[in-house]
Order: sequence, then structure tokens, then C-alpha cells
Amino acid sequence: MRAAEKLNTLSQDLCIGGWLTEAQRKRLVQRAEAGAIREAAVDAYVDEVRDRIDQAGPRLSNESFCRSQRNAWRRHFGQ
Repeated sequence: MRAAEKLNTLSQDLCIGGWLTEAQRKRLVQRAEAGAIREAAVDAYVDEVRDRIDQAGPRLSNESFCRSQRNAWRRHFGQ
């Protein structure tokens, strides 16, 4: 259940930032609640997204972040 809680929080932030649609967010949280996503995958994804933000700093464009976030998403969650 911790995976679902973590993903719910993270995905809300990504929706607010425009980097994730509400439908994607709901699907992801549902998969986590069903046990299809392990907490370790969530932690790895969060770390990768945070690292990307930290590396780029204020130079990170929305388009660039969206692309890297989608790639990280596919690697960790297979969608």
C-alpha cells in the first residue's frame, strides 16, 4: 500500500505541473493499489525524476522534463 500512497502524492504533483494527465495518474495509482507496482519501482522512479530536476535546475524546460519523465515512467512502470 505504501507504493500507492507514494504514487498518489507524486502523481498529484506531476498533474499540477502538467507532466501527467489525470487519467494516467488514476491508472498508475490503481495499478499500485492492486499490487502491480512495487514500492522499489516507485522509489527508483522518484529518485530518477528528482535527479533530473536537480541536474537541470532552472534550465529545465517543460518539454525536456516531460520527455525525460515519460522515459523514466516507461522504464519503471512499463507504460
